[in-house]
Amino acid sequence: MAWAKNNREKQNQYWALYKEFFNASKRERWRTDKEYRERHYERERRYRENSFTSRKRFKVLLRDDFTCQYCGRKSPKVILHVDHIIPKSKGGTNLMENLRTACSDCNLGRGNIDLDSSLHL
Repeated sequence: MAWAKNNREKQNQYWALYKEFFNASKRERWRTDKEYRERHYERERRYRENSFTSRKRFKVLLRDDFTCQYCGRKSPKVILHVDHIIPKSKGGTNLMENLRTACSDCNLGRGNIDLDSSLHL
C-alpha cells in the first residue's frame, strides 16, 4: 500500500507540473502569437453566431412581429416557436437567415420537411 500511495503522490506532482507548464506555454503563445489570437477569436465568433440562445429566439420573434410565417396567426392566440427553414437534421444552421417564427400547429405538423428547397426543384 505504501508503494501505491507514493506512486499516486508522484503522479499528482507530475500532473501539477504538466498543467503549470502547459498553462504557462499557452499564456506565452497567447501573448506573442497574433495569428493564434485571431484564430481563437474567429472560432469564438463562429460558435456564438451558430449557437441558439433565448436572445436569438427573441430577435427572431421581434423580426417576424410575433406572427406565424406560415399561417399569419399572432402571438396572444397561439403558442409561437422558432422554426428552422432548413432542418438541423438536413444540414441547417442556427443562423438568423435560417430561422423563422411558426405557431405550434404549423411547426409540429411540418416535422423535418424542408419546404423551401422542395420549391426550387
